[in-house]
Amino acid sequence: MSDNRKMKKQKKIYIASIISLVLTVVVLASMTLSWFYTQRELDTLTWIKTPIILSIGSGQNHDIAYLDMGDIDASTASCSADYVFSVYGEPIDIYSLQLAYTTNIAFSYDIYRANVAGSGDSNVVTFTYLENGIQHSENFVRASETPVISGKPIGKMTESEIKQHQSHSLSYGDEYGQNPADTSKVQSNAEPLYWLAKENNVNVMNPQNIIHGGDNGSDYFCDYYIIHISWDAGTVVNDKETDIVYLTASR
Repeated sequence: MSDNRKMKKQKKIYIASIISLVLTVVVLASMTLSWFYTQRELDTLTWIKTPIILSIGSGQNHDIAYLDMGDIDASTASCSADYVFSVYGEPIDIYSLQLAYTTNIAFSYDIYRANVAGSGDSNVVTFTYLENGIQHSENFVRASETPVISGKPIGKMTESEIKQHQSHSLSYGDEYGQNPADTSKVQSNAEPLYWLAKENNVNVMNPQNIIHGGDNGSDYFCDYYIIHISWDAGTVVNDKETDIVYLTASR
């Protein structure tokens, strides 16, 4: 099978880490618009502040490029796929973790805290990466069966839930949430949903994995997460639509 044909069979889904004040701008419905603003009308939408000492990586703080979800195969019997990412930086008291995605594909996105797997652990999620041309792997397990984010496909959300997690004005308006684009010019599935991680009934996370004396002798933290993507059998097929998924962390 040629590379082009193989790419067509893969689920086109992309992920990005926003790690500076310059926010990623995506082109949707022939309009260039920013997704993230300072307004607080939407409960689950927060301004992503400049994360001077906070980053998102794949696995154990590896390059975010290794967090590649383009290999999802909708024909798998499990109807699911798992990926590992990390939030790391100098020790801080709290941080926010946010998931945003468009809704062409009927995926559910559950994010769990994770730990490095031990030798006897089951239900292991393996993260692989290349280093100096050699493939390496790391194993992780869920630290809890309670997700910190549970993002639903829009078809399984009530009107009230959609209103809570979506805002046309903030997604397609100016930096103040004013003068939004005409809704007729924006395809409905291009309206992103936003979800903030919640733990202990608050929308902030406490760093848990503190490493003392890193490479430069300084302390830092590296929290691990597993993002579990699932779908109902028969609702998702290969060669479908493209969705954009963002993970963001802020101080």
